[in-house]
Amino acid sequence: MTNKKVLLTGGTGFIGQHCIPVLLESGFDVYASYRKTIPERYTRNVKWIKADLLHGMNNIEETMGKVGIDYLLHLAWDLTPGEYQNSGNNLKWLKASLDLIEVFIKYGGKRIVTAGTCFEYDFSDGILKEDITPLMPDTLYGECKAAMYNVTKHFCSIQGISYAHGRVFYLFGPGENKKRVVPYVITELAQGHKPRCGSGVQRLDYLYVKDVAKAFVALLDTNIQGAVNIGSGEVFSLRSFLDKIQMEMGFEDMIEFADPVCGDIKQIVANSARLRNEVGWKADYSIQSGVIEFIKWMTEKVRNLSH
Repeated sequence: MTNKKVLLTGGTGFIGQHCIPVLLESGFDVYASYRKTIPERYTRNVKWIKADLLHGMNNIEETMGKVGIDYLLHLAWDLTPGEYQNSGNNLKWLKASLDLIEVFIKYGGKRIVTAGTCFEYDFSDGILKEDITPLMPDTLYGECKAAMYNVTKHFCSIQGISYAHGRVFYLFGPGENKKRVVPYVITELAQGHKPRCGSGVQRLDYLYVKDVAKAFVALLDTNIQGAVNIGSGEVFSLRSFLDKIQMEMGFEDMIEFADPVCGDIKQIVANSARLRNEVGWKADYSIQSGVIEFIKWMTEKVRNLSH
């Protein structure tokens, strides 16, 4: 029996690298795009395609024409910390994403899953639910992700193509950019420094990256249509989340939090009922077990860099 062929974009990225083993275990024949280098551990099991999606689809189109790709899991996007939310690159990624989807459908693709974001929503609702909470992005990133969803949904409906869009909330874990708050705090504590953070009063929905990857693959392997929140459905203040990290590392009161300012207090949490009940996903990691595994991974990385 021929395996289900999937094209994974962003296969070397934060979420994508964790999707690869789940895809392989789920019986997918994995074709993954990369721009610079391929992770050695996956070289034998994955067919890698060198492609810069912002500069054309030639290699992607050639592969689709030769082997046929049934599924598309599109995760690639620019998420440079401190820059991505209002970067003009979002416009380039929106165009590249729509071009990719058009090529995929042209060559007979059957099922598309794209990566969205909680930043597509109107945050004033607090608990965010697909098809109920209004889409009201306040960043260019959120606007472009919402535009990708709306255009792709309409186009796929016309073409008779199966399509779902996983809206990711807050995540953490191995492979995360070191400039993001969780890796920064772990690195500083591991080196005996006092991390300096914002107020931490925001109440956020965190999920371990391996569970996010598992959710995307589960969504890909169903025929669920439309938007699906990918979040835990649980909410913690960022401060309490970071406190869990420092306590697990054997510290207390090492993190220096700033005083709250106007606009700091907000809640962003997923209604995850659709993910759990319709997709059939459940988390393998609790927040605590995810924190423990990530601390071990990060501290080992810090130790190796110091030698």
